[in-house]
Amino acid sequence: MVLKSYSIYGNDWVGHMTAALVTGSTSGIGLATARKLNALGYDVTLHGRTPRTKLDEDLQSWLDSSPSRDYVQADLSEEHAPRTLVEATLARWDGLDLLVSNAAVTLHKESSDTSASEWDYLYQVNVRAAFLLGQAARDALAESRGSAVFVSSTNALKVNRKNLAYDSSKAALNHLARGMALEWRELGIRVNVVMPGGTQSPMLKSWLVDFAGDETAANKVLRDGVKKNTIAAPEDIVGAIVFLGSPEAHWISGAVVPVDGGLSLEG
Repeated sequence: MVLKSYSIYGNDWVGHMTAALVTGSTSGIGLATARKLNALGYDVTLHGRTPRTKLDEDLQSWLDSSPSRDYVQADLSEEHAPRTLVEATLARWDGLDLLVSNAAVTLHKESSDTSASEWDYLYQVNVRAAFLLGQAARDALAESRGSAVFVSSTNALKVNRKNLAYDSSKAALNHLARGMALEWRELGIRVNVVMPGGTQSPMLKSWLVDFAGDETAANKVLRDGVKKNTIAAPEDIVGAIVFLGSPEAHWISGAVVPVDGGLSLEG
């Protein structure tokens, strides 16, 4: 980890030590966030379940083109994985300033058709892993007076058919993050939540295929949503994540911020 000047809105933070871990960052919001942070001067660790040698060629090339980028494979449903991921990040950059907990899975089933193992797996990734990541990163974030940003969803604000496990996990994540913000305030660690609405990603595509019936119909729904400004690009979400993780947001902690173009106001 190296010392850098840091600026988003014109304020220079000379000497700010910038290392970030972004989970679930091989596509979608996570990848867009990792790219933006790296462009701003962060050393960044990306994470995914896929072995590095099997990543998309463009992503592999991007990772290989700078020593300020690292990748760690981990299955966050495994209890030890979050700590292993944090430890690998600390070993690579000698510290941590920003944790972006973005990894998540979804499940499109009625509650009556959802097995206990399916429910447990989703909560292991969406909630328990976030808790364990924060727990493992706490001391490093306290040392750097850093922050954590948890990526939730506006689904936490409502209920949907065939989405109970995912929706409730995001509501739990919101409460978890606010509790961490309260507990860690005296350590100088800020914790905030960003709640995207529908955003172009493999996860949304999977949901739309189930909703619309097939991939052709899903692609049409996706195109129509983009045209009507009801579906965001990953880059539309990144600004809020980067801001909340930056020194400019030093007096913001415990916030749960919808980033959905105001669509959640319609209920």
